[in-house]
Amino acid sequence: MMKTQLAYFFKDIFTKSTIQNTKQKYPIKLNNLKYKNLIGNKHNNKLLYNFRFLFASSLLTLSLNVSSSDTQAFNKDAYLDLSKPYTYNWNNTQSYTKKDNQANKLLKQVGTTIGSTVHSALGSTNSDNANQLGNKITTGIKGQLKNQAISNVESRINQKANEYANSFGKGKTEISIRKITSKNPDYSLRTIQPLTPLNDDSTELTFVQAQLNSGENFGERRSTLNLGVGYRQLLEQGQSIAGINLFTDYESKSKHKRGSVGLEYQRANFNLNVNKYFPLSDKKMIGDDTEDPLAGYDVKFSGQVPYLPWAKVKATRYIWDGVAQPNVKGTIFGIEVQLSDSVRMEFGSEDNNTVERKTYARFTTALPLSDHESMTSFSVSKKAFQNSDIVNLGDLEFVERSNKIRVEKLLNGVTVVLGEYNAPTKGASCTLYNSAGVALGTSLTGDNGQVDLKGIALIPRGLVSVACKGGTYTDEATGKLIDLGQMVIRAATIYSGTGPLMMLSSPLSEVAYQLADTNSGDRTVIAKAIMRQNIAVAAAFGVTGIDITTTTPTDINTNKATNDDAGKFGMALAAVSQMGENSADSSPAETITALVADMADGNIDGRVVGKQTVDMTTAMNNFSNGEGANNITDGKGAGNVIGVTNSVAFITLGEATTNTYTVVLNTQPTGNVTITPNSNDTGAATVSAAMTFTSANWSTPQTVTVTGVADDDINNETVTISHTITGAGYAGVTSANVIASVTDDDTVGVTNSATAITLGEATTSTYAVVLNTQPTGNVTITPNSNDTGAATVSAAMTFTSANWSTPQTVTVTGVADDDINNETVTISHTITGAGSAGVTSANVIASVTDDDTVGVTNSATAITLGEATTSTYAVVLNTQPTGNVTITPNSNDTGAATVSAAMTFTSANWSTPQTVTVTGVADDDINNETVTISHTITGAGYAGVTSANVIASVTDDDTVGVTNSATAITLGEATTSTYAVVLNTQPTGNVTITPNSNDTGAATVSAAMTFTSANWSTPQTVTVTGVNDADATDETVTISHAITGAGYAGVTSANVIASVTDDEIFFNNLVYSTVTSPDTGKVWLDRNLGATQVATSKTDSAAYGHYYQWGRNDDGHESSSSAAVATIASSITNAGNLFITSDIDWTNADTSGALRTVAWADGGANDICPAGFSVPTEAELTADTIGATTTNITNIDTVFSSFLKIPTAGYRNRANNGSFHSAGSLVLLWSRGTNGVKAHNLNISSGTATSSYIDHAYGFSVRCIKN
Repeated sequence: MMKTQLAYFFKDIFTKSTIQNTKQKYPIKLNNLKYKNLIGNKHNNKLLYNFRFLFASSLLTLSLNVSSSDTQAFNKDAYLDLSKPYTYNWNNTQSYTKKDNQANKLLKQVGTTIGSTVHSALGSTNSDNANQLGNKITTGIKGQLKNQAISNVESRINQKANEYANSFGKGKTEISIRKITSKNPDYSLRTIQPLTPLNDDSTELTFVQAQLNSGENFGERRSTLNLGVGYRQLLEQGQSIAGINLFTDYESKSKHKRGSVGLEYQRANFNLNVNKYFPLSDKKMIGDDTEDPLAGYDVKFSGQVPYLPWAKVKATRYIWDGVAQPNVKGTIFGIEVQLSDSVRMEFGSEDNNTVERKTYARFTTALPLSDHESMTSFSVSKKAFQNSDIVNLGDLEFVERSNKIRVEKLLNGVTVVLGEYNAPTKGASCTLYNSAGVALGTSLTGDNGQVDLKGIALIPRGLVSVACKGGTYTDEATGKLIDLGQMVIRAATIYSGTGPLMMLSSPLSEVAYQLADTNSGDRTVIAKAIMRQNIAVAAAFGVTGIDITTTTPTDINTNKATNDDAGKFGMALAAVSQMGENSADSSPAETITALVADMADGNIDGRVVGKQTVDMTTAMNNFSNGEGANNITDGKGAGNVIGVTNSVAFITLGEATTNTYTVVLNTQPTGNVTITPNSNDTGAATVSAAMTFTSANWSTPQTVTVTGVADDDINNETVTISHTITGAGYAGVTSANVIASVTDDDTVGVTNSATAITLGEATTSTYAVVLNTQPTGNVTITPNSNDTGAATVSAAMTFTSANWSTPQTVTVTGVADDDINNETVTISHTITGAGSAGVTSANVIASVTDDDTVGVTNSATAITLGEATTSTYAVVLNTQPTGNVTITPNSNDTGAATVSAAMTFTSANWSTPQTVTVTGVADDDINNETVTISHTITGAGYAGVTSANVIASVTDDDTVGVTNSATAITLGEATTSTYAVVLNTQPTGNVTITPNSNDTGAATVSAAMTFTSANWSTPQTVTVTGVNDADATDETVTISHAITGAGYAGVTSANVIASVTDDEIFFNNLVYSTVTSPDTGKVWLDRNLGATQVATSKTDSAAYGHYYQWGRNDDGHESSSSAAVATIASSITNAGNLFITSDIDWTNADTSGALRTVAWADGGANDICPAGFSVPTEAELTADTIGATTTNITNIDTVFSSFLKIPTAGYRNRANNGSFHSAGSLVLLWSRGTNGVKAHNLNISSGTATSSYIDHAYGFSVRCIKN
């Protein structure tokens, strides 16, 4: 019967879908139809309906026939055979069986795994029967369609479709219809067109894609235009395509704009698209709603169903980032079936965390239609996937993405709750204002004191306020109906600009508003102060920590309020109500005015009316102690009864602080009355002295001062203050006690070293616990695990008054169980013992990592590589998956390193490691770079599994370094020398070079230098200073350099060797130092030979020193006190100890002076200088005196300015018995150079400074130079 119905159905499609006119009957001509007619025309709708029924019936027939219980006895005649008129003989029994309706199962299991979907559709069909089935369906349907009507319709469709599609260029165009069972289906028209030449050899493609969508979005039809450009490249010898794309989306109704960037990867059997979306427009007001375009991302996968080349499974995972509402997270699963060359049908389901699961169906037709359109055979392939692994850029696959702009939709409006006192206010007129003071909406409060202002304009960020005027309320403490008249209660807060707005207006918010409004309504001033004043007012009324403009108070209709923020807030409002109502001449407005004044002076001391005092403390205490009574029933009739009234029943104070209350007589006494306050515990609080009331001052309250006593314990204390009353007419009169609560300033508590710990199964972790204050006795802390099946804790700990400050350890042990779940354990602490009542300790959260879990193992956590080189590591699954698992390595910086493509692990090769190749990118900077390689893991059984990142350290091939201007320097003690340091390459940030002396007792170095990216190439100077020590040893100092900063970590610089010449020389019973030439760097003795000190002036006689005859030894003749003799010596080394007078020379043994030049050198026979020093040559003497650059000597007026500090010692004459001449006016210094019978010397007078020659017999000064 089914066959007969289907056979007639096919016939009916093409025989009844015709249009009658008065002349002839002819098939539908689609070329005369507009696109909208294809949807709206009732005949066309029927055609679509018949086509859908055809497809569903085909699936049904397929499932009925391919699920035979006996595959060998499969009834081939049960197939649809439309190649001939169909008849069926019901008298001839046909032998076939079937299972349950497989088509229903197929439709119900959309979105499940590929295996279950294929099995439900095909049952146990073997390959032979399946191929036969495919052939039957292919030939039958194709033949029947052609025989019936396709032959007439096909040519007309193709003709017009081709004309239409060709207008889009050389690309591909298709029309898609969704919700095809709806009267208002969604549709889209999309096209993809190449921008670059495209042929069989193309390896790159640049293209544009455009799409127009029209469909339901938030209950109304909206149209969205998508425009994008993309680039694709053929990879892996044509086996894959990778691409990137950029899109912009525009929705015409709301003017929303959005952009996206996407990556795609295509292979022969699957496609993968990853898209990141970001809004390009701000939120907008659409009707009564605010719409915010959302950012987010999706991952879209499609792949061929194994063995079914005409079917694809499609999956999407998306997350949209909520603004004022939670993120939207969902998945889409579907099956796409290729019905013919140009027609596809997709059906599936979508599920997310905000709406219930819903199903969909989509019908897509590609344009232009083929000239030889063929129906799909629906055969089962013998191979899981198609033979070819080659992909082609010319296929022009569409970029798969979310084309509708996702928005977050919120109702524009604000909720105002008016809570003036301890009952809701009805009929108050409430107006909402923005930061500029512009009214946004007004309405009246209902019975619940609430008003909803809907449909108002977009509420901007910043100050918003509400002002509520008038209304009535019934005080639940007194039962009185209060009419607020023209009184205005305001509240203000700072609105973030997102989400719904709820505000509460009350006397406390009005107090805060008045305190913030210090400039006569200037809303800028109010905006700056309102949040601070809201907090201050809340704290003053004992409700610290709540927002008095957004918290709805508990409706006080019993004696007690709930012990939470809302209850405390309600109690505070009830107390304010009593303050106003219990005073006969007080109104709510007056009460608020008084409270503003109280806030300003820092003390909420209550209302005083006549002889009555109504205070906050008593009013609030009445509720907290359960009495629920007003502290004063009525102000009328006061003063008729003899008695004493205290201003409060309860006060609070701290140790070493004071608080006060007042006492007054109710009636006028006949004489003096004395009231003496008494503390029942003077160790906790003392009270002031007795007070005397007279018949004149009896109605004037007098003050009792209570002072808290600072003790050493940690206990809060309660003191009862009684009153002794004596005097005329007041005998026997009593007064109520006042309770003083003294808050101890030593806070008890327990501190944990951690709030959270992590551990694994069968492992331990610890944290420490310690008391904050010393207890009076033992305190026991017992840790408790809320799940001992996941983690156990160590035993109780006892703290004494001796060890209370020593932390003790809690050991947490993970329990090895058989499940695969990580578990979170809350560890609480039970605290008992002296002074611990009410003391709590923060919980510690223990995260127990399960050791039975699926996972991925990397062979390395870190790798190193250079630019333009590669390095590898391996990745492997820890457990066998139920299907394919794909691991995609991702580089977080592809400008530094790229990674190889995704890897697929199957249930067969899951334990075989696969290689990830990391390639360093050659860049132009000098920075080593660190790249984090993450891994995206998808596939059966591995959802949510993560893999450790691998850190790739890419070594830059541009070498950084530091250059010093010298490798060695010389200097003397108490002198300096310098060298320069400069960077070789420009750094990315600041680089600091710190010179370090390895012997600061010999030489110190200047401070650290900072090089920036601007001054890196400018050398900076290192100054080395010789240290003046007490020894006479030359020293060698190694100067190293510590280098830190951007890009220079680990860079080293060559050491600089500093040779420090010691300036303490002990020679011939005199102590000499050295000086260093600033020009030549030569080291000299600091004074003339024989001088007892360094010259203090050019005429300092103590610095003149000895007078040597040229080339002669240190034999005594040099002394200025030596006698003279005229006998010429016959030797240059043994000339006696007297000064020898002669016209030319003091010896006849060395006429030319050559021997004495050698003898006066360092180590020579007549060496008169300390070891290592010698008489200078003419060039050495000239270079640092008359030839110097820094202090050039030109005459005796400039001689002392030299670093040598040369005195004008004069000379000893060769005649006249060796007499002395020119001291104070002439400088004569020997060099060891000779010129025949004469020797070189330095001659500096008042007018000149020259190098000259003179006879050897003269006695001149000598200054030694270091060799």
